[in-house]
Amino acid sequence: MLMASMKKSNRYVAHFDMLGMTSAIQRNTDEAWGALSDLRQSEKNVVNRYRIKLPNSDTFVDNRAYYKRFSDTIILFTLDDQIEDLYAILFKSALLFCESLKKCVPLRGGIAYGEFFINFDLDMFLGKALIDAHDLGETAQWLGVVIDDAIYQKRNLIPDHQNQPFVVKWDLPIKSDKEIKKGNTLVL
Repeated sequence: MLMASMKKSNRYVAHFDMLGMTSAIQRNTDEAWGALSDLRQSEKNVVNRYRIKLPNSDTFVDNRAYYKRFSDTIILFTLDDQIEDLYAILFKSALLFCESLKKCVPLRGGIAYGEFFINFDLDMFLGKALIDAHDLGETAQWLGVVIDDAIYQKRNLIPDHQNQPFVVKWDLPIKSDKEIKKGNTLVL
């Protein structure tokens, strides 16, 4: 059996799911399709409308975070783990969350750092960072974005982060049947 090649690296990965999709499909498929279309438009707005510049720099970073979508799930990821990549994924994740709320599409998400494997030609993606991002989002009992401790620690590397405190510690409500890892009470 020929195994597909993969590009392996530590990266930033975000995982978002629309809340209530199963119920919407069971209730009214037209309503569900409309919500999915609104989510797609929110995603396009983030990709096409915004130029993201690293603070105190002339460096644009909006092209450093990529996305893939399947149904009501969106995955954002970077190709590297430089400070520009961190800023890009945090900012794009915040924009996606805000754009979806403007369209009344509730999202829950998680962002993690770690091993992530990519093969663009075969559209294959996997890694611990993806699982961690998924678990962070699914554990939260709210609309919002949860980040892992590694990202929280690295936020200090972002220029001028003290004047842009978009990452905060919060008493995170969690689902009663879930457990959250110590330190993962950080939100975007």
